Amino acid sequence: MKIFNASNLRFMMLSLVMFMTIFAKGQSLTVVLNKEVSNDQKNATHNQDCYKIQLKNKSTKAVGLAGQNYRFYYDSDAMKLDESSILNYLPKSYTAMNLVQHSYDMDATGFGVLPFESHLGFVNLAADYKLSTGSPVMIGMGETVDVTRLCFNILDVPKEASLAWASEDITHTYATAFVELASVQGNHLKKIHIDDLIVNGSRTTSVQDELVTSLDIFPNPFKDVLEIKLNTPFKQVSQLEIYDVLGKLIISQNIEAGTDNLKIDGKAIPQGTVMVKISCNGEEVITSKVVKIN
Repeated sequence: MKIFNASNLRFMMLSLVMFMTIFAKGQSLTVVLNKEVSNDQKNATHNQDCYKIQLKNKSTKAVGLAGQNYRFYYDSDAMKLDESSILNYLPKSYTAMNLVQHSYDMDATGFGVLPFESHLGFVNLAADYKLSTGSPVMIGMGETVDVTRLCFNILDVPKEASLAWASEDITHTYATAFVELASVQGNHLKKIHIDDLIVNGSRTTSVQDELVTSLDIFPNPFKDVLEIKLNTPFKQVSQLEIYDVLGKLIISQNIEAGTDNLKIDGKAIPQGTVMVKISCNGEEVITSKVVKIN
């Protein structure tokens, strides 16, 4: 099993410089990770979950699909990508979908607002369009096309496994870690606007989804007051705990439902690095490192 340290994360998330950065006017796609449900999976516990990456055209005209780069995270404590399962639906005018990077069991605690910080899995898939060979896939207005299929081996069936697109909302510390798509217009490639990133059928909870995409802990380092802010309020009572580097519990308090901003008095927190942990129903939602200064 591959194990990476958090210090490697910045290097591993550097993106390929693939396309021009000019947006194609009026072009917009929704990117979906859509879970497959077969007849035998409906009635029995299964050891694998399979997903299709699909693109839906939200534009007012057809889009000629060019190169693509898909990045997403998953809970490697509960599941693991089956690297041999990747199936390509694109024609021969594209390169086969390439697994550029697969990392798992990564400890990325404290590196931005990343989901599954202490057991992070990261996948980077890419395909290029051969400009001089064949024709591009044309996605008509309102149409959906399948791009690729991939499966995950389930390691812990009772655990709520989950997936999250690597978007700028989640990884504001890593501006390069997001999905990129290009269109072809004649002999020119242009970047496509992504209307939405969706995961359908993941065994995740809504609370986890909301928190990993909108929670911010600042300032870091802090002196007098540490603030936790969400774009959407907590929908359930959650728990806040702060530990020192030796694992000693310093602060423990409930976060009431409806809370979207929480301020913590720094007087009770010792100088140095501490761990801020937020959990819901006994399940860890996020753990982040912060530094207290005098």
